[in-house]
Amino acid sequence: MIRPGWRQTAPATGEHVVTLAAGDSVTGLDFGNAGGFDWGDAPRLYPTLAADLGARHGIVPGFQLGPGAPGETRVDGESNGQPSGSATRDDMTGIDDEDGVLGLEDPLVAGTVETITVIGSPAQDIVQGKLQAWIDFNADGDWADAGEQIVSDLVIATGPNAINFSVPAAAADGPTYGRFRISYELGLPFFGPAIAGEVEDYLVRIESDGVPFGADAIDLGVIDDKVFPGLAVLPPGELYRVEATQTGIFTVLANFSQAAGNIDITVYDATGAAVGDSSSVANQERIDFASVAGATYFIRFWGANPDVDLKLVNLISVNSPLTIVGTPRPDLVVVTAPETSEGLFCDECVEVVINGTPYHFDGGVELIYQGNGEIDTLVVHSNAYNDQIRFYADASQVLNPTFQIDTEGVENVRVDGAGGTDRAWFHHMPGDDVVVIRQDLARRTQGAYQQQVRQVATVYAYSDAADADRAILYDSPQDDRLVARADRVQLVGDDFRFTVEDFGQVYAHAIAGGTDDRAVFYDSPGNDRFLARPTYARMVGAGFRNQANGFGWVYAYATAGGIDDRAWLYDSPGDDRLIARPENARLYGAGFDNGVRGFDRVYAYATAGGSDQAFLYDSAGDDRFIARPQYSILRGAGFFNYAFGFDRVDAVATAGGAGDFAVMYDSAGDDRFITRPRWARLEGPGFRNTAQGFGRVNGYATAGGTDRADMYDGPGDDLFLGRDNYFYMLGDDYRNWGSGFDSVFAYAFGGGVNRLSVIDNLFAFTPIGAWQ
Repeated sequence: MIRPGWRQTAPATGEHVVTLAAGDSVTGLDFGNAGGFDWGDAPRLYPTLAADLGARHGIVPGFQLGPGAPGETRVDGESNGQPSGSATRDDMTGIDDEDGVLGLEDPLVAGTVETITVIGSPAQDIVQGKLQAWIDFNADGDWADAGEQIVSDLVIATGPNAINFSVPAAAADGPTYGRFRISYELGLPFFGPAIAGEVEDYLVRIESDGVPFGADAIDLGVIDDKVFPGLAVLPPGELYRVEATQTGIFTVLANFSQAAGNIDITVYDATGAAVGDSSSVANQERIDFASVAGATYFIRFWGANPDVDLKLVNLISVNSPLTIVGTPRPDLVVVTAPETSEGLFCDECVEVVINGTPYHFDGGVELIYQGNGEIDTLVVHSNAYNDQIRFYADASQVLNPTFQIDTEGVENVRVDGAGGTDRAWFHHMPGDDVVVIRQDLARRTQGAYQQQVRQVATVYAYSDAADADRAILYDSPQDDRLVARADRVQLVGDDFRFTVEDFGQVYAHAIAGGTDDRAVFYDSPGNDRFLARPTYARMVGAGFRNQANGFGWVYAYATAGGIDDRAWLYDSPGDDRLIARPENARLYGAGFDNGVRGFDRVYAYATAGGSDQAFLYDSAGDDRFIARPQYSILRGAGFFNYAFGFDRVDAVATAGGAGDFAVMYDSAGDDRFITRPRWARLEGPGFRNTAQGFGRVNGYATAGGTDRADMYDGPGDDLFLGRDNYFYMLGDDYRNWGSGFDSVFAYAFGGGVNRLSVIDNLFAFTPIGAWQ
């Protein structure tokens, strides 16, 4: 036979079959007996737990308080007492079995006789169980005072039983607790074990004409988010008064060392009705209850502990959506999305931590976070779903299949992506912004505001071109592409895309790696300026400045308009080459290649070192080439190409134009001027300038030194003419002219009838070949 309080759980068939011979014995048969005792759930201060000799009863089917069928088990077993301030934790554990006493829902009035109803179980008429009942009228945490036992050894009948009792006139106003026990035993106390039956504990409220409930409570004031460290909790427990600021979630959180004494917490409203019981984790008790703005609540500690840190939070307004209202102090809200794909509405899958206090909400939750005072912060740890993140001047929004967050007046916002096709938009903020975008971080800062996303592949940032906004973009370790227009700049790689629009200044950096990072610049309809060096390039115009640093290949277009677009190209310390045509120009060397197209003027400089060479090409019209030792210019209708500091400059006039004209100047050293039909070269220390295809070439030796001219005829009939200050060689389609040279050599080796006419020459002249 199984004693009350125990139950058989094995074997599955309910029996063991054994075969015994004379003298045999059998041991070790497991019938799986498990404890099944009903415990109380009054607060910890009362004898509820086993350690405090709490009341407990063995469970016998059909023998309990409350209704039911004969033999029906309407009581569930627990392993220990279930202390709670509302005395309902037994109902919340297993069966809702606290159903034997009616009439305690309304307050008891001090100094009156009250009537309650006790329900006898179907077995009561047979077993004649005895009822014991107590109410702690003075609310001192026990039922041991005179007059607190309201029923003693009362045999009740099956069904309703009316019980009258007196409430002392001196009963304490507010909440207190009652205990009801049905058992076989006579004189059963309010503590300790009983063979069978049930124990039911109840929260009871008392109204009196004396001091109202909570008059002696410690006032903690109006609560938003406050911490009260080092509270000493002494029996029978402290009572605190608070006022709620929000209609929403009110959190009571107590941290302490359980080794110094365990505690429980109950929250009551102004009438003494319990609105929340604490739940336990290691060294912590917590209650979340629904509050009303402006309402008064009382917090009761049960137990004893000399050092309790109490935190009270009332920042979540329960609306649709939920609203987090910040304090006048700096606040921090951290939202963590689920990392799994359990579904969009999984239980407790979104964690929201407000100033260190965690909350959990189902997926699909919508939150509004309203900043209120100093620098407030939101941090979002997202998941592998696709996020859409938008930042505005004084607001932000994060959309995810598992949550939505909107902020108002929150200065610092950070969203951490975790995969998926995340996108972020930084919308214009009045004033001067700085936006920094790279693969692991995109951030906008302005004054106290800082908005950022991490690990987001697609980022857009917008300005209005009215402020001095700056955008700074960084490349990836792979090969990336930059396209920079006056109103829009885009940096794109294999797995990212960054776009900024209407920023006054944009800086793009290619420093992460890649062997072929490229940048393309476009001008505006106005007059623009482009400058390119081996390590960086920039395009500047009205209201914009775009710069690329570290890109190995850069090309700039001036095709949008303007009458005076200009480009400056600079060389490297190595050997570089310039190729300049009327419509485009290119300066390149080891590790860089910079090109331009459509600029009205192009200036190229070779001043960094190396042996540099420039090739200048003409247009189909009449062009002019001017060559000096330091610089050369080739210009014509709609173009102007300038080369400075190049060791060699070759100008080529082969595109057309009957009036292509070259003018070449000497240096202060000893120079040499060599001409052939439609070809000429003037060279000296550190320079060599060549003109090819020009119908007319003039060479000047006026800077100093001992200069020489060598002039060659063509295959046709040529004429050499020398005068006191100039000379020239003339043929069918060319004319080469010189002045100021110390010596002149005229060569007639090409054929034809060559004539010579030299009059009063001031230079040393030497004719060579077949002259007439």
